[in-house]
Amino acid sequence: MLNMRILVGLLILPAFGPAQHTTTVVFEGLQRSNPGASFDHGYVAAWALDPVHRVTLYAPDGHPMFQVSSFELPDGTHTNVVLSVAIDSDGTSAYVYQAASGMRSGIAILDTNGNQIRVIEMEPYEPSQVCFAPDHSLWTFGEQWKNNAPSLSDFMTFRHYLRDGKLLGSFVPRSALPDWQGGGLDQVVGPVVGHWRLRASKDRIGAALFIGASKQTWVELNLDGQLLGQWTYSTLNHEAGTPAAFDSNGKLYGERWEDGKPAGISVFERSEGSWQPISLFSKGHLLGADGVRLVFQSGDALQWIEIDNEGSGQSAAVTQH
Repeated sequence: MLNMRILVGLLILPAFGPAQHTTTVVFEGLQRSNPGASFDHGYVAAWALDPVHRVTLYAPDGHPMFQVSSFELPDGTHTNVVLSVAIDSDGTSAYVYQAASGMRSGIAILDTNGNQIRVIEMEPYEPSQVCFAPDHSLWTFGEQWKNNAPSLSDFMTFRHYLRDGKLLGSFVPRSALPDWQGGGLDQVVGPVVGHWRLRASKDRIGAALFIGASKQTWVELNLDGQLLGQWTYSTLNHEAGTPAAFDSNGKLYGERWEDGKPAGISVFERSEGSWQPISLFSKGHLLGADGVRLVFQSGDALQWIEIDNEGSGQSAAVTQH
């Protein structure tokens, strides 16, 4: 008997070729995630921010694996803020943290049972986001603690680590990225709790940077850390997308919004530096990519949709078993 969390459906779509299967998985309680959930390699992280930042990690079949809210540092003290999470294909998870006191920051790595494997301390570098590359190494982007000496005002924003904590390289100076166009302190490479802004495809790293109230920049590096390009676009345009899925082939998909409401899916065209709408029927909002399939959330359920060569979605009706 199939796990009751897994719903399987079949729809015959002769206009698109062979019949397509889809799998819908129920992650009980996922719709309560605040901010929105994070999807990575089939795993899902749900968030709760009150009274502390707490993450619930779900396995690909929908069952909760464990919850985590703090990590023990090498000196025996504990962290108190989780900012970002990434999950590798084997279920190993990495969490960007800040410590309870002082300027301390880094990444904690946990196994599939929630046991802490190691902590990579990084101060005065302050990571904002983390992702796993195809070779299971870690990439981050972030900033320097703002209380540091003026000599640190320009710094390398991206870092590459092995899982054992060895630093492989630092890349892309802050001065090579767009200026902050909002109020207050520079937030271009600062943290945004919960939502992913850093993901890897099979040959590159992609990062979504917020550079102001209505502008974003998409940045890409190859796996050697070389800057491949950066594209800035306005989010006020109705055709603009909000980056939501970076698939294994390096295609970037986003949700379109009109008058504060979802208005379909767009794909980012690098040659034009703009978002182009695609024909895709789906329910819920775009949560991420799993290989070349897009993953949508509706309530507690996630649905995987295959995208054809023209950018249209081939989905399936859902039948519970």
